[in-house]
Amino acid sequence: MIKEGDCNYDDRSSDARRSPTNSAGKEVAFQVAAIIFAFHGYPWLIHRLTYRRTNHNNLHVRGYKEEGTTTTPFDMVVLNDMDRFHLVEDVIDRVPQLGARAAYAKQAIRDKLIEHTQYIHKYGEDMPEILNWQWGLNGKKVERKSADTAADF
Repeated sequence: MIKEGDCNYDDRSSDARRSPTNSAGKEVAFQVAAIIFAFHGYPWLIHRLTYRRTNHNNLHVRGYKEEGTTTTPFDMVVLNDMDRFHLVEDVIDRVPQLGARAAYAKQAIRDKLIEHTQYIHKYGEDMPEILNWQWGLNGKKVERKSADTAADF
């Protein structure tokens, strides 16, 4: 996992913040096959911070697109392609090993997004499986040990 702070780059300074390096001192953050970055701001900000890095084409950023109006909380995320379904679709599209093996999963994702849209237009709220979702194992609520939300998505 690469944290958001690892991608910081300030080209105004010769002592720019560095991404993680290997023993040879080479950048490792962008040497992976694909990076899908769910960013809480505008995607172009991350692209501007990373465009000079090696293999920056491996980076796909999802973020705020100013889509949506008054709607449900989850629908706002769907309209900005930041929901769990769009992010899984991104993984399927960008990990070559998945290819045709993930075709049924991708179709199930599309179907779920259509079901979501129909549901909110009919009832004006998120589907119960979204609205009532909580962290846990097998339906049992898990108590948080920290207020840190870094691993929530």
